[in-house]
Amino acid sequence: MKKVVLCLLIILVATVTANAAVTAPATDTITATATNWNGTLTLPQFDPDAHKATPTDTVTLNFVTLTLDSGVSGVIKFESLDSAPASVTGNLVANVTITGAGTTLATAPTATKTETVAAYDGNTDFAGASGRTYTDLSGSDSASTDLTTDAEKAPFIGLGTIDFAVTAVGASNGAGPGNLMLGFNTLANASATVTYNYTSIPVPEPMTMSLLALGGLAIVRRRK
Repeated sequence: MKKVVLCLLIILVATVTANAAVTAPATDTITATATNWNGTLTLPQFDPDAHKATPTDTVTLNFVTLTLDSGVSGVIKFESLDSAPASVTGNLVANVTITGAGTTLATAPTATKTETVAAYDGNTDFAGASGRTYTDLSGSDSASTDLTTDAEKAPFIGLGTIDFAVTAVGASNGAGPGNLMLGFNTLANASATVTYNYTSIPVPEPMTMSLLALGGLAIVRRRK
């Protein structure tokens, strides 16, 4: 009888073994647009029922991973008007932020160019000996967070979607001699991604529970 009960216990343990899993990443994107802009990124909520292997399973959301990927692209141009050679640096920068569901993520994608140019050549054309124009520049940055508390996870649980407000502010800048002309064309893009880490726990079927109970009663009677 002890062997029978042991087998039943093994069956029960196997039945209630928790299964940890991660959902496929869900992403929404805003393509490269000239700063300064505001937009919205929309991500799906986590539906516990949709992740049950069987209708009786219990599904628990362990934590939420939220990621912001951003990029900057565009043009840097400058002309040194100085009477001597000089080093010039141009930084193509965008400050990209998402806010929603009680969470904020911020990034600052950057592309940098530094070059020493000759004294002013007499032509303000952002070219030649004293000027430069850089096109097709790009840079990227990302930020991520894991939301673990009940309060942090609550907005992500449901059957609908979550909207995140997005802002992209141009912050391009440069440095060089006192007589310098700088120009920028700054574009920014943004993508928000969410993944859900959850555990699915199968609930033992009534027949399994009944067999275990009968086995336990049999042991008690035998001991008496």
